[in-house]
Amino acid sequence: MSYDSGENSDAEKKYNAKEKYLYEILEDYQFSDHKEEIFEAFINSLWECPNKRLTITKYIKFRVLPELSPCDTGRIFQNYQSIPYRSYRNSTTEKNYVDLIRQKINNLYSIRCDPDICTEKEYMNLLKTPKRLYYLWRKGEEIPSANELSEHISHCMEEAECIRKLSAKSKLKLSWSEYQELISEFLCKIFDNYIPLEAFEKKEELYLDVDIWLEDHFIIRYICKSLDGYMSNYIKNYYGIRRGRNVKIQRCSCGGLFLQNKKNNRFKCNLCNKYQPIETKVITCISCGKQIELKGIVKNKKRCNDCQKSYNRKIKTEKQRIYRTRQ
Repeated sequence: MSYDSGENSDAEKKYNAKEKYLYEILEDYQFSDHKEEIFEAFINSLWECPNKRLTITKYIKFRVLPELSPCDTGRIFQNYQSIPYRSYRNSTTEKNYVDLIRQKINNLYSIRCDPDICTEKEYMNLLKTPKRLYYLWRKGEEIPSANELSEHISHCMEEAECIRKLSAKSKLKLSWSEYQELISEFLCKIFDNYIPLEAFEKKEELYLDVDIWLEDHFIIRYICKSLDGYMSNYIKNYYGIRRGRNVKIQRCSCGGLFLQNKKNNRFKCNLCNKYQPIETKVITCISCGKQIELKGIVKNKKRCNDCQKSYNRKIKTEKQRIYRTRQ
C-alpha cells in the first residue's frame, strides 16, 4: 500500500492511486483500515478524468442527384437530405482503467438520464426512411407515388418524434451531481463485493491465460457489468417495480414502467392508474371567445366574469319584463 509521505504527521498522509493498477487499489481496499480514504482517491480520479461526457448533433445525410431533382419525387427527397438527431460520444481511445470506467459512467447517464438523446432502434429506423426509400428509387425499384410518398415520410417523421418524446419522458430525472452521488454508492458496493481473480477462478472453475487476460481487464468488466445491474435495479425501485424472474415489464404512455399482470391487459403505470385531479383548465368564453383559466373543480362556468355579469343582467331584465306584462 502506497501513501504520499507527509512532512509533519501520519494524519497528513494521503493514499496515492496514481500509477497503480486497478487490482492493487482493490487489494489495498480489502485489507486496509483506511477504506474510505482509498475509495475517495479512486472516485476522485474518476471525476477528475478529462474524459468528459460529450453530446453532439449528428445528421442522416444523402444527396439527391441533380438529374433527379426536377421531378416531384426528387423534390420530396430534397427536403430530407439532412435529418438531425442528438447523440453522444460512446467510446474512448484511451486504454487506462480510469478513462474506460468513466466512459461507461458517461454512457449510462446519456442512455438513462439525458432527455435529448433517444437510443431506440425504431426511432433511428424511422429517421432513415427517406434515405432508404431514395436509394431504392434510384436503383429503379418501385416506391409509392409522389403524394403517397410525401404522406408516408411525414407520418414516419411524426412517429419518430412521438417515440423521441416518449423516450424523454422515460428518462430518470437526475442532475449530473445527483447522478455522481448515485454512481459513488454503486461503486462503493462494487468495491465491497469484489472477489479477486484467483478466488473467482477457483470458485467458478474458470481458467484464464494471464498473458492475454490481465486482472485489470477482469475488474473493469466486473465494474461495468455491475454498474449496469445496479442501475437496472435502481430504475425498478424508482418506478416501484418488484424484482424477480419471469416478470414482464412494460412502459406506460407517460414514460413510467409497470409490471404486466397475468391477463396481459394492463396499460398504465401505478401513477397513471390512480385518480389525478385537474389543478387548472382553460376554457373559451362562449360570448366573447376569450380564453380563461379556471380551477379544475369548476364545471359549469361557460363565460368570463364580464360576460357573465352582462348575461345575468339581461336575464334579470327579461324576468322583470315578463313579470310586469303578467300584471
